[in-house]
Amino acid sequence: MMFTVVWSHLAFEQMNDILLNNPQLRSSLAKSLRRISEELHRDPTGVGESRDEDRRVWFVDDLVVHFEVDTEDHTVEIAIVNLID
Repeated sequence: MMFTVVWSHLAFEQMNDILLNNPQLRSSLAKSLRRISEELHRDPTGVGESRDEDRRVWFVDDLVVHFEVDTEDHTVEIAIVNLID
């Protein structure tokens, strides 16, 4: 079963800031974003580390992604995205 992946407003703004402030990383970040989208769409409980209940954290290349999985509705919400320093 495939999952729908959505971004919280906060995560979207964080990713936008990361892209704008790190133009030298745009190519690698684009690859990371494709990977995040594909893997969360396909198997969100198979990536990252479990936190509270449905919350997970995933270290993807230069990014840390915090997300929640709703297995009943087959949705994933990306809640927070940070660049690893």
